Amino acid sequence: MKPFSRIGRGELAALVASYAVGGISVALVCAGFGADPWVIILASIVMYSATGELALVAVLSAGGSTATAMASALLVSARFGVLAAGLSSRLRHVPLSERVVAAFLVVDPPTALAMAEPDDDHARRQFWYVTLWMGAGWVAGSVIGVLAHTQIGDPKAFGLDAVIPASLIALLGAPMRSGPGRVTALAAAATCLALTPVLPAGLPVLVALVAVPIGLRSPARPGHRRAG
Repeated sequence: MKPFSRIGRGELAALVASYAVGGISVALVCAGFGADPWVIILASIVMYSATGELALVAVLSAGGSTATAMASALLVSARFGVLAAGLSSRLRHVPLSERVVAAFLVVDPPTALAMAEPDDDHARRQFWYVTLWMGAGWVAGSVIGVLAHTQIGDPKAFGLDAVIPASLIALLGAPMRSGPGRVTALAAAATCLALTPVLPAGLPVLVALVAVPIGLRSPARPGHRRAG
């Protein structure tokens, strides 16, 4: 059997550091919007999603309802469901309780590393090894961000308020490479712009889901296959 190809210390340290920095930035932005420190730290553990946490805070800070904010957070975090579905094939022989926890903690780097392993046992060990270190970095970064907010003051002075739109725009990278993806993004953007002046905060994003069937019906460019 091929030995377990544990990720190198340097690579792991880079991943942990990137998640720690992300936790600091998200915590600073959330604190800047007036979120209580305990809420920020709890959200970093319970949500474990930068885009989800930022979407939640963005809607609430704009005056949106809690239900709308939660729906927006779930919407931008939906891609983790796809990752969990892919990882499930490598964790089919583990207890259900472990699979549930893994589905909750699934993010891109540990999932990709686990899927690259030659067998299910190695995939399981790789996933938990990377996940635990990255999770620790994320929560530690959130704590540091909460503590640093008292010293930094207004995050906007450092441009950290741009974290919310930048993180959400970054999610469009892969979909925008296909014709249907571009059609969906443009239709959703047009819907949001048209409805923002008339609907409560957060609702235009949810209504923009009508753009999905529009994108699916648009023809793919020659030489490109639709995903799925």
